[in-house]
Order: sequence, then structure tokens, then C-alpha cells
Amino acid sequence: KDLFPKKKIILVMAIKKNKDIKSMLKKILPLAEKIIFTEFGSAADFGKKQSAPAETLEKTAKKIKKKLAIETTRDISDALEVAIKAGEKSGVICVTGSLYLVGEARNLLLRKNCV
Repeated sequence: KDLFPKKKIILVMAIKKNKDIKSMLKKILPLAEKIIFTEFGSAADFGKKQSAPAETLEKTAKKIKKKLAIETTRDISDALEVAIKAGEKSGVICVTGSLYLVGEARNLLLRKNCV
């Protein structure tokens, strides 16, 4: 909000399932005008999938900020496309929540020459 005061902020977010999801969302949701919940595909912690289900994130977010525009997709590529369309004219897209997600998003965007 400080760096881009006149821009709407679109978040692409996934969280590792063992994190304090509610506390994280309470801090970050007030910043967003739209959020796309997704899941990272990276296996962590001895090969087990550790991404919290996108639907769980959505359900928790709706309890915290009822009027927030929310979309959910399990595929990071789809989530990025939704975010790019939503922020086309005057938005800032922030990929956040898990470094696993950030890494996957970065790789996808590099392949598409977006970074």
C-alpha cells in the first residue's frame, strides 16, 4: 500500500498446511482487493504434499473479510492468469504465503518471459 498507493492489490496465495493460516490471513487480507487462492505442487517434508487446500484458505478468508473478491484454483498457472487479467489496467500482483509457491510462480513467469 505504501509503494503503490493508487493501485489495487491482487494476491496470489498458497500456504503450507502446518502454518497459522488464520493469523496470516488476518494480517494480509486488509491489503488486498482481490485474492486468488491456489496450491503449490512442490513436495516438502519428506516428499509429502504440504500445501493447504485452496478451499480451506477461501473458507477461512470469508470469515475474516466478507466482501473480498476471492477466486480459487488448485493450479498456479491458472491462478497467475486470473491475477494478470484482474490487474491488467491498474493492479499490482503479489505472489505470497509460501516460498514454495513463489518459486513455482517465478519459474512459470520466467518461462513466459514475464519477469
